[in-house]
Amino acid sequence: MIQLIIKPGGALTECVRILRKFDPSQPMGGLRRKLLEQEAVVTLAPYETDLPDELQGRDPIREFRELVGQLERAGATVIPCEDGRPGPRKYLDNWLCTLDEIRLETLRDCARESEDNGQ
Repeated sequence: MIQLIIKPGGALTECVRILRKFDPSQPMGGLRRKLLEQEAVVTLAPYETDLPDELQGRDPIREFRELVGQLERAGATVIPCEDGRPGPRKYLDNWLCTLDEIRLETLRDCARESEDNGQ
């Protein structure tokens, strides 16, 4: 599980707007408080992203990457954490690439199995 701590710099309002768009279920006041207190604001648990999302045209990993990019373009510093421990930004990039590879391999396996069952 990866969590993000976000240091908004001078872009607190913009970060709240971006985060709210990503996850409308989080209250704005709660997001603001977490940003100011530098608590984890966003979580991506890799095994909670399931194939039906992808079949419906959703790609949670891509959405997570876009969120990080939007926050950084707004001037925020994004700090990835694994199990509550901060890590380097490169770790986040590598982790997301690994998840992409696993997702693609799973899709290829599913396609192969469906072809094999169709014969």
